[in-house]
Amino acid sequence: MLLLAALGGAAAVSARRSATERAAHARDAAEAERQDRWGDAVRLWTRLEALGDASAGAKARLASQAGAGAQDRRRSTDLAAEAAARARDHAAERVRAADLDREILAAREALRPGDPVEERRAMWGLEKARDEAARKAVGIEVQVLGLLASALRHDPSNREAAVQLAEFQWARLL
Repeated sequence: MLLLAALGGAAAVSARRSATERAAHARDAAEAERQDRWGDAVRLWTRLEALGDASAGAKARLASQAGAGAQDRRRSTDLAAEAAARARDHAAERVRAADLDREILAAREALRPGDPVEERRAMWGLEKARDEAARKAVGIEVQVLGLLASALRHDPSNREAAVQLAEFQWARLL
């Protein structure tokens, strides 16, 4: 009889400890979610499920999905920021190509039909530099469009990336 009472008392202590541990894990998991520490939240909800909390499995899956969504939003923001930097490079290359076009036009106007080849070589060098700047601008343009498309694939609701894409496309038309 004494043995049964001791076992019953130990079970009650274990149940109280288990309930306290579950409450602590639930509190810690909810706090981890509030702080966007989704990996910690999933680990804690999974531990709660192992301790017998039936609803913790669903909460772990929701935290995992929320964590993936937060990661996608961060990645989308990073891609949009990288695209903005590359768009500035693109604008600089377009300006450089336009400046070279003006220099080429001035060099052509200065040339006469009988001028020696050496004087034409300077203009040809300018044309080569202009073509290289134009090629570089096209390469950067492809990168910017790819980065913005990827940003919008990661987070279709990223307004910054959508506005940036529209503005970039508009600037290309001008």
